[in-house]
Amino acid sequence: MQAIQSFFFGITATNWVPTLIEVRTVFIVLDILVLIGIVFFWRKGLELKADLRYPKRHRAEISPESNVNVREAWGKIVGKTEESQTPETFTLAIIEADKLLDDVLRLLGFQGEHLAERLDQLEHRKKTKTIEKLWQAHRIRNNLVHAQGFNINSAQAREVLGAYENFFREIKVI
Repeated sequence: MQAIQSFFFGITATNWVPTLIEVRTVFIVLDILVLIGIVFFWRKGLELKADLRYPKRHRAEISPESNVNVREAWGKIVGKTEESQTPETFTLAIIEADKLLDDVLRLLGFQGEHLAERLDQLEHRKKTKTIEKLWQAHRIRNNLVHAQGFNINSAQAREVLGAYENFFREIKVI
């Protein structure tokens, strides 16, 4: 019992003011560091914010001067594949979808001589979840156009068209 009393007497007899001032100073410094960290990461986040800027107008029409209505053009592409299920129809639909993708990327400000250059810019910005599928779809389109005897079945064609559609949905133009 004597040990407990001497322990509590030692605690109450100690002057805690300098210790509490030191603890308070440490917490003030930590608060300042956290605040600086918040500001730093907030500014870094603004720098890394998506470079894809979409018009606030009706998103299916990229810009008034573009004369490209993505929703309407996409509807025509899909409509052709629903009317006719032939390999030629799917091939044409994939080519048209790739052209529509090229038009959209140009209107969004991506530069380059070929669609592959614009896709590369899009990939470097890493702002889309569908970039890998777009690359695959574009490669298949190139094979359809340039590789003699290259054919795909309707299931593969639907998957390729789905990649284009997913991108257009991701950027909210359809």
